[in-house]
Amino acid sequence: MKRVFCGFLAVLVMVLTAGCGPAEAPGEPAVGPDVPEVPDVSDVPEAPEVVEKPIVAPRFSAEELPRMDGSTSTAPLAAAMVSMMLGVDEAEAERYISFNRTTNSYYNLLYDNADILIASEGNAEVYAVREEMGFEWEQTPFAIDAFVFVVNEGN
Repeated sequence: MKRVFCGFLAVLVMVLTAGCGPAEAPGEPAVGPDVPEVPDVSDVPEAPEVVEKPIVAPRFSAEELPRMDGSTSTAPLAAAMVSMMLGVDEAEAERYISFNRTTNSYYNLLYDNADILIASEGNAEVYAVREEMGFEWEQTPFAIDAFVFVVNEGN
């Protein structure tokens, strides 16, 4: 299994770096038939002034903090949230974060081992168990994830 994963990873790295060419020397413009012309941006309006508004989060004590679970990929988001809710830095907040994989986090919610999840959508099995239990929950989508591959025009 490790060989297959390493082979896949090697192919992915080769594909992603295949379009990388040599860098131009600093200060020298790229030349050649494939280099697009730079558009005139003199008539583009200025960006509006950015007004930063502070983020207000509810405050909790460590004892009141909801038991959070979710996808491991969302743990950094949870650490930022806990940091704000407890008024501690993110390193300290990580003490309160123990995320599982997506499916396990849903089961923790269903079996009262978590109060709130930050996770991608559960699989069909999770929804079937939820139906059997008559468990009610509220889902609030807040993001869409995707894989984005960026390559040069010649690739």
